[in-house]
Amino acid sequence: MSKAAYWAKKLSKYNDADWAGQPSLFVQEAVKFYPTNARVLEIGTGTGNDGLWLAQEGYKVTMTDFIDDLFPTINEEAASEGVRVELKKLDVRELSELSSESFDVVHANLSLHYFDMATTKQIFAEIKRILTPGGVLSALCNSTDDSECGEGEEIEQNYYKINEIEKRFLDVDTAKELSHEFNPLAIDNRGETYKDRAIGVRNLIRIIVKKGN
Repeated sequence: MSKAAYWAKKLSKYNDADWAGQPSLFVQEAVKFYPTNARVLEIGTGTGNDGLWLAQEGYKVTMTDFIDDLFPTINEEAASEGVRVELKKLDVRELSELSSESFDVVHANLSLHYFDMATTKQIFAEIKRILTPGGVLSALCNSTDDSECGEGEEIEQNYYKINEIEKRFLDVDTAKELSHEFNPLAIDNRGETYKDRAIGVRNLIRIIVKKGN
């Protein structure tokens, strides 16, 4: 199964979840750090919940993903909510296509932890380049405390192939290393999803950092 097919199947299951249509818990926390009237780039929009909610909150949102199967549905939802969003098919490894200092916020909910360390570092560098001075990056990532960490085939330290998909697991120190060229606003292992909250787990890595002026 291709990665695109894997994610298309996975995203279709999300639509049946109890929390379908709700913005992530993470974006509701991270938005407190966003500049007013910001231009937001969302990386890995998935079902579009976060980007649509941000648009409803008054932000100008560009939603991106490397698969576009759900773009028509997202457009319909945007129209029904009376908001406008831009949808762009884009692999996060191709951020070089975007202009420097073109966004005030980059938001990535569980979409930056699928790559080897060299690629991950390059992605963080590109995010810094496309952010305006004072711009904010908010990213939620897998944690080394996750029960999946250590499963599957190890590719490099804390990076495994699990069920056909490569996954990286971060700790707080690694998160700080990846974002060392930013000013930290919040970097910890207290992130959670709706599924996590239902079972009392809170260990995802939250990275909320600010580009210097």
